Amino acid sequence: MRIKIKLLGEENGLAYTVKIFVPADDFCECWIVDIKDTSGRQRHLKLHAAQTWSFHNRLMRYGKKKPCENLVKTATDMGYIAEAKELGAPFDTLYGGFGISDKTNALTEKRVEKKLCTHKKDPAVYKDFVYHPVHLYSDMILNAGETVTRTVISAASDRIDDVLASMEKYADCDTAGRACDATVERYDREFDINTCTLPDKNLERFLNTWLKYQLGLTYIYNRNSQTGGFRDVLQDCWGAMLIRPDYSKERLMEALSHVYSDGHSMRGYDSYAGLTDPDDFVDCPLWAPCSVAQYLKETGDFAFLDISLPYFDTEQTESVERHLWRMLEHAYNKRGANGLVLMRDGDWLDGLSGVDQNGTATSAWATMQAFWAQNIMAEIYDAVGDAQKADILRRRSEEYKTAVRSEAWDGKWYVYGFKSDGLPIGSSKCREGKIYLNPQAWALLTGIEDDPARISSIRRSVNTYLTTVFGPLLLYPPYVNDTTCGRLSGQIPGTFANAAVYLHGGTFKVFGDIAAGEYDDAYDTLMRLLPNHTDNSDSRRTSEPWCTGNVHFGPDNPCFGMNLFTWFTATPAWLIHAGFGRILGVEAEFNGLRIHPRVPSDWNEYSMKRLYRGKTYILNFRRAGDGERVGIYRGSRYIAENILPMNSDEGVYTVIY
Repeated sequence: MRIKIKLLGEENGLAYTVKIFVPADDFCECWIVDIKDTSGRQRHLKLHAAQTWSFHNRLMRYGKKKPCENLVKTATDMGYIAEAKELGAPFDTLYGGFGISDKTNALTEKRVEKKLCTHKKDPAVYKDFVYHPVHLYSDMILNAGETVTRTVISAASDRIDDVLASMEKYADCDTAGRACDATVERYDREFDINTCTLPDKNLERFLNTWLKYQLGLTYIYNRNSQTGGFRDVLQDCWGAMLIRPDYSKERLMEALSHVYSDGHSMRGYDSYAGLTDPDDFVDCPLWAPCSVAQYLKETGDFAFLDISLPYFDTEQTESVERHLWRMLEHAYNKRGANGLVLMRDGDWLDGLSGVDQNGTATSAWATMQAFWAQNIMAEIYDAVGDAQKADILRRRSEEYKTAVRSEAWDGKWYVYGFKSDGLPIGSSKCREGKIYLNPQAWALLTGIEDDPARISSIRRSVNTYLTTVFGPLLLYPPYVNDTTCGRLSGQIPGTFANAAVYLHGGTFKVFGDIAAGEYDDAYDTLMRLLPNHTDNSDSRRTSEPWCTGNVHFGPDNPCFGMNLFTWFTATPAWLIHAGFGRILGVEAEFNGLRIHPRVPSDWNEYSMKRLYRGKTYILNFRRAGDGERVGIYRGSRYIAENILPMNSDEGVYTVIY
């Protein structure tokens, strides 16, 4: 997936079109500018292109780079080149290029370098950010009614030959136009893989376009293998499989190669620079079975399990399957006296980092996650015929279930976990942080809680304490005086994890509502997590109206509703699966497509196109009339109740629900 933006306008007798795109296999961003005279007279114009480059240091927690100490500027026949030296590994030099096609004026350069953002604690780490403005001009004569085209190219690489080649290639307007068309065709082809037509046109647009767009940009540019956390990469892989499954294979292999031989993983890695964050978060490796299972279901590529991969800390190599097994065993073998898994350096809720003071703090939520991950892995073993390992994992999952239900139930809801001193986190006994969202949502979505009375109590508690127009709060009430619950208890009330609306956590509630059979509530929560819901789409929003955020300030903050970190979240991955898979009810399985609509009660019909293992299926859904048999039909022929077998012919099917 690549970026393509088109801007249109007309002013002072000039009509213009600007197309912005990133070519698939080159090192640049390209702008195609068409300018047309509408005044009926000859014009002398000067196209002005300005750009500011920012050369700065990027680091992970345990890796430092040298600052940008030297910046060399050079004018060339093609435009402008900047050479930033001594950046440190992986780059000794980074090159930037900036040019305009048919440039007739010499470049001008504002010789201004603003050095900002010195790191107060360690100036050697973030020495400075160097901002360098450059201006280019192109003169042109525009005859009456004529259209002229110019391209503006901005390139960057650690090899100057790449920069120069990209600038020269896309200075040709015809080449740039063909590349733009190819980008759009690829973009449309990938977006067309899974689509829907719904009564709710807003949800339809987000599932068909905007969530895919955000997920693709996040997956490729923002949280890729150069900048991603371990769990971020795995969840983004999972989401991207509904755009193009083959995106994820290489990324999964790379992530699994950053697992240690004992089965734990690092918190994050930059494979390009060779930097890592070795913090041992219990949840990170436990996302892997879900992502691998989705890849196997979508592709049928079971040979993937046999691929030999290294571990991060040893020359030893083992299969993908053994990597997954070691991950699950590590969590199982690292449990507290109460049977819950140890929290170690932290889990999904980063703000609880620091709770574990002596190695005995436990996480009820992470135990639910381990239960979920083991059951998914057991399904993989069922699919490949390894009943022995499947049975081992299911027996261990029963141990998790017993521990969670007996140790973590607080009377009306589940606690989040227990600190090193044995005191609970997220209990009715706590004055602050009495109830957390995640253990309630995961108790339902994993099936670890199956008592109807407890399920009703959980849902009632969430609705009472955590509901807002923006989606559910992550916890309530905020921490103000209690400083014993990690760094989140030091956060300003209503921000980040401290009683704010964390959208990723809200997606867990969508899955939990569906598991509880509350489809209208699931739909309502999902819609509130979108950026243009009518109840929450107002001036407090700071992001684009088509892009989901990471977190909204909570009601205990004067900025209630303001959102942050739009482009760094797993929210679109979870929303796209919640929409296509859980609500519309079409999910890939090992033996076919599972069809189980869970749509709002006032939806009577909708349709979906689904690509599955090279075949395209058109599924037309209709609510059952009196006496009609629920199930999947090919014409008038009944196929099955809820599984469309993988050997089914592609084409049109009717689903009566």
